[in-house]
Amino acid sequence: MASSLEKLSDDARRLRIVLRILLVTGGLLSVVWMAFQIWLTNIAQTDSQLINHAGRLRATTQNIGLVFLSSKYLNATGTEFHLSPAIDSFDEIRVISAGLLGGDGDGQTPELLDDPIKDRLREWLKRVQWLESMRPRLQSLSTEEMAALTLEVNSVTRAMDLVVQSASGFAQSRVQTLLLINVFRAVTAVIWGLATMFIAGKLWIATETLVLLTAQHGSLLKSSYDATIRVSAKAPFEVFQASAQLDNMTGQSMAGQSILKYVSDAGEQAKLEEYLGSWRSPKQPSFSTRFAEVCRSCWTVASLAKDTFQPSPARVLHTVWHCTFPDGSKRALKMELSLASFLDPSGHQLLAVRQVGARILVEAGEASLHSLLQHHESLAVSVI
Repeated sequence: MASSLEKLSDDARRLRIVLRILLVTGGLLSVVWMAFQIWLTNIAQTDSQLINHAGRLRATTQNIGLVFLSSKYLNATGTEFHLSPAIDSFDEIRVISAGLLGGDGDGQTPELLDDPIKDRLREWLKRVQWLESMRPRLQSLSTEEMAALTLEVNSVTRAMDLVVQSASGFAQSRVQTLLLINVFRAVTAVIWGLATMFIAGKLWIATETLVLLTAQHGSLLKSSYDATIRVSAKAPFEVFQASAQLDNMTGQSMAGQSILKYVSDAGEQAKLEEYLGSWRSPKQPSFSTRFAEVCRSCWTVASLAKDTFQPSPARVLHTVWHCTFPDGSKRALKMELSLASFLDPSGHQLLAVRQVGARILVEAGEASLHSLLQHHESLAVSVI
């Protein structure tokens, strides 16, 4: 049985290390994937705003052709033909472009995220500046020159289309990256789940083995002792599980009763209390200490499982119990106690009990006669 417990200890130690590494790795990957996804999601939201502003630049550029023609042939001097009557089209282009390039814009336009798009936008602005330089000369231009100027406005508008397409391409690549992250998260979750199921199966086998060894241990104890019970690890050391064999020996039910009540001698009681209380569970460490131990055990060999299942010789104590039976007789029972060397998960101790001798203190008839004499004495006192 000792070799089986040692093998179970090694298996539990390995499974504990693997399970902790698995949980820590999966947790870190989940945090990394989530943080990366949140970051890319925010960027994707920015991309949509950038595309909207780039589209507004295109519409404003196209509107410049209408502004030129209305100024040349309709003698328009106001902003009624501009895309936004409240602002000049060239001023609007400068404000939006400054924001996209990271300069002083209107404070609402985000900066472009990709340097190639910024370079294209700077080249495009040079052509817009040339168009603006032609504005004062509109009245002196001939029809053929106005047609060429209008074609140049269309060319600048198509150039803005290329800028918008390039920005959309970069934004689409980030969306695809976001989709890949979701795929990786799903794959990680599947692998994590399968690995956890594998470890859980191993732990289930270890648990079944432990149950089998516990049953074997109990059978061996029952073959050598009269009864096995579970008692509390703290005073007053109450019995948690009733045992018919122990109840027959003591003459009454022991469930919920303290073991100490059957020892009348103060010295014997102190010896029994010390014996039962010597295997109290240690003081629980603080949360920070437990967390640090969990983190360290991922990279070092965990020893808790080994310490828990390490077999050691059971300790034996001989004591005398004074029991009163239902028929009134009293007996002094010489008992041999054997205490398991570790606590179970509920904090209870396994105690094996065997009666090695008995001495009758008061017979059943004597106890009845004694009680009858006491009754007559009480009646005589009442008559007097």
